[in-house]
Amino acid sequence: MDEIYRHYQVLGLEPGASREQVRQAYQELIKKWHPGLTSRDIRLQGVAQMKLKQINDAYKSALNHLTFDAKPQINAKTPPTNSPVGVQTPESEMNKGSTMTSGKSWSNLN
Repeated sequence: MDEIYRHYQVLGLEPGASREQVRQAYQELIKKWHPGLTSRDIRLQGVAQMKLKQINDAYKSALNHLTFDAKPQINAKTPPTNSPVGVQTPESEMNKGSTMTSGKSWSNLN
């Protein structure tokens, strides 16, 4: 079973749930399983602590999954959209290995 699917399952959700759904499920489970809210039975408190750890891990993983999926993939070779076409920037010159006005190569600056 895929690990992210397992984390969503702990939260009672399916992959593809919104950030708000993940947050709401987390809050409901925390209220239900918080060790301080369980009976005075030591064994039940131990179970609640383990369950709380699973819920916290699942919540962090689901948020990371949502954050990673929301970030656009950037292609390093694509020029910035705010640069006019044909204008040379220091970054593009450095990538070509061209020389600066002093005659030194960008790659030899280190």
